[in-house]
Amino acid sequence: MRKNYLSKAFAGFVAFGLILGMAGCGGSGAGASSAASSKAGSSAASSAVSSAAPAGSSAASSEEAAEATEFKHPDGWSTRYYKKNVQLNKIDDHSTSFVYTGECAGTCMLTVSYVKGKKPEEAASAITKGWGDASKIKKSEGSLPGAMETKSVYYELAPDNGPAGLYQTVIAGEYKEGTLV
Repeated sequence: MRKNYLSKAFAGFVAFGLILGMAGCGGSGAGASSAASSKAGSSAASSAVSSAAPAGSSAASSEEAAEATEFKHPDGWSTRYYKKNVQLNKIDDHSTSFVYTGECAGTCMLTVSYVKGKKPEEAASAITKGWGDASKIKKSEGSLPGAMETKSVYYELAPDNGPAGLYQTVIAGEYKEGTLV
């Protein structure tokens, strides 16, 4: 049930507001050669835009793709998002948040940060320290969204009170001389 809820929530978030495709994730580290290609990142973002549209609405996916705006961060990563439904906020020189402004239970937000000089495990652990009981945090490995050949660590914390409540996730992968979280 939890995975189904998360899948629906994520699909809704993507469809209505934010496509995180790490176009231009070049640099040293695992997967840098595939991540360095902005074509690869753009193609991943384009696929996500197309797949996020309702079935049978190729015109809708074309319109949505045309409305997507590319944001390029000074640290070198970039993403596509929809200004209509997403508010972009600069947190500091290395962190930016994207807040979904459409109908949502609570706040639907994604923050992207570059942490120079730290490995993914170290950067992710610094965030999860404030989550409380470490035994409730699920850890797994996967790929960095938009840079599928870059190995990443995932940390997930579900709410204590069942499917309703705050879900927290950290995805951290090697990027340049540090970590993209």
